[in-house]
Amino acid sequence: MEKCQYILERDLPSPATDEQLETILEALADPDNSVNFGHSAEKWLADTNTSEQELCGAIDRHIRAGRKVFRKFEKGSKTKLLPDDVQANVTIFNDEDDLYVSIWIQPGIIINIYAHEHPTGRHRLPQ
Repeated sequence: MEKCQYILERDLPSPATDEQLETILEALADPDNSVNFGHSAEKWLADTNTSEQELCGAIDRHIRAGRKVFRKFEKGSKTKLLPDDVQANVTIFNDEDDLYVSIWIQPGIIINIYAHEHPTGRHRLPQ
């Protein structure tokens, strides 16, 4: 496996808030009514023959294990944060399989999950 490089700590956005994490966990507890999957996540699920429940479970485990979840910068900015978006580098099946996951939190405990493989040559978020 090729060694990956991670984004430097000084270049990372701030961590997700406790409230954001609680909202995500609450939505993941009732995915049929509270979770939407964006096109990128649907494509990744189909390409890898992974179920929506497996992806939701991996995100839930990531958060409950205290692994890192970050806010997201506005496109083209290194200082302005999006108010309702978070991102993480989530382990799916084992310590070698990880996935970039972006979550948009909407009012009413609804989350939209976007996910894709890490682009070649791009630095990853630390876990």
